[in-house]
Amino acid sequence: MTPRYDGHKYIRNDQGIGLSETTINIRLRVYCAMFNFLEREDFIEVNPMSGVRLLKQDIDLTNCFTDNEVKEVLRQPNQRDYVAMILLLDSGIRANELLSLRTGDVDFQTRFITLGGEKNKNRKPRIVPISAHTVKLLLQLINENKKHFSTERIFLSSYGEPLGQNHFNKRLKYYVENAGIKDKKVTAHVYRHTWAKNMTLNGCDSFTLQKMGGWSDIRTMRRYIQMDTEDLRKSHDTFSYHTFVVYAFHSRNA
Repeated sequence: MTPRYDGHKYIRNDQGIGLSETTINIRLRVYCAMFNFLEREDFIEVNPMSGVRLLKQDIDLTNCFTDNEVKEVLRQPNQRDYVAMILLLDSGIRANELLSLRTGDVDFQTRFITLGGEKNKNRKPRIVPISAHTVKLLLQLINENKKHFSTERIFLSSYGEPLGQNHFNKRLKYYVENAGIKDKKVTAHVYRHTWAKNMTLNGCDSFTLQKMGGWSDIRTMRRYIQMDTEDLRKSHDTFSYHTFVVYAFHSRNA
C-alpha cells in the first residue's frame, strides 16, 4: 500500500494508508482507454495520458493453492460450487466466462468449451479443453438444474437466477476460510493461477498454455506461473545439466 500524500511538500502524512498499486493501475488503464478513444476520434488534440506509465507491482509468488489446500477446499462445497471449482482448476477459465456458460457452449463428445468473443477479456473467441471427469460433473449439474429450472445457463443461484461474480467470490472465500487456509487473496483468480502453475509444472509449453488461457500477451501469462523456491528446486533437480555431467563422469570411470 502507498501512504496517502507520501512525500507531499505541505500535507502531513497522517491520513493513513491509501490505494494499492493494483487499484491505481486499474484506474490508470481506464483513463488511458478513455483518452486513447478520444484521441482516435479526434475529440482531443493532446492526450494527457500519453506519457503516463503504470506503477510497478510486486509479483505475488504465493497466491496459488497447494495440492493439500485444494483437497481441503474441495471437501467443503455444495454440488454447484464443487463443479465450478473443479472446472476452474481443470480449464483455467475466468470467473465471468464460467458464470456465463450455457449448455450449448460445451461439446460433451469432444470435451471442448467454446467461448465466444463477447465472453472473453480480449474479445477473441477460443476453445478450452476439459477432462472427462469434468464433463461428467457438468452433465450431472445440468440434469439437476433441469429438474427445477428452464434455462440453458449452467451455474445458477438457488432461485434459478444467473449467479453473480461477487456472490461467487464470497462463496469461494468462505470455503477457503472454512478449510483453515490463511494468507490467500481468495477470488476465482487463485484457481486460474493454480491451474496455470500446475499446467507448467506438468510440462505444458508456454504457447499452448497462452492459447488455452486466452492471454493476448505472453508477458501477462508469465505472471501467473511464478514458482516458489520448492518448485524451483524440483525443476532444477529434474532438468539440471548436472544429471548428464554425473552420468558422463561415472561412464568415464566405469
